Amino acid sequence: MIKKTIQGYMVKKRKNINSWEKLLEMWPKVIEDYSIAVPGDAAYFYTEQTSVGNLLAAAWMSGSVGVVEFQHKKGVKYRRKWSGRCDLYLATSKDEFLVEAKHSVVSLNSSNQWSDVIDGVLDKALADAKNTSGTHGYISIGVAFFCLTMPQSKQDDMEDKINELVEYLQKNHYDAVAWCFPKQNRDILFDDETMFYPGTFMIVKNWSAME
Repeated sequence: MIKKTIQGYMVKKRKNINSWEKLLEMWPKVIEDYSIAVPGDAAYFYTEQTSVGNLLAAAWMSGSVGVVEFQHKKGVKYRRKWSGRCDLYLATSKDEFLVEAKHSVVSLNSSNQWSDVIDGVLDKALADAKNTSGTHGYISIGVAFFCLTMPQSKQDDMEDKINELVEYLQKNHYDAVAWCFPKQNRDILFDDETMFYPGTFMIVKNWSAME
């Protein structure tokens, strides 16, 4: 069977993040372009900082701008603020965002664990977003990045599990999601050559809209 890159995005609740739509459209392209340019590697395989860099690249490609490790005042309501930093500052033509991110690995084969793993990582990003000042017109955002794993012994189930995950993401309560499973990476074994890392997805939630 000829594999195709499986990619897409969805903005579910347009709570001041409708300007992310073009960015989310570009993010899978960033992921796939890296896999094409660097065969045998994956841009999502590394760390939180790498994932934030991928998002920043998508922002610039979509016509927005941004910087990582943005310095600003942090704090929550009714408490003294302090000088701090956030993972990423983004500015679109309409809004400015302070983004706090987390990165983790989740098993594509363990659908019964998806909810706990995904929500746990997203909650950590949102906890940081809570402490990121939303003053001066900034919108505080939590983003969770995930690298998918699949044991070599379960390779025959990969396409079905990818489709199951995409359906799961589309039906859930997140403000926005995006995913990319590059065709170049779905047959490549990483680590000790017993594990596939076939793709990635990201989840976005607007903390400022939850206050």
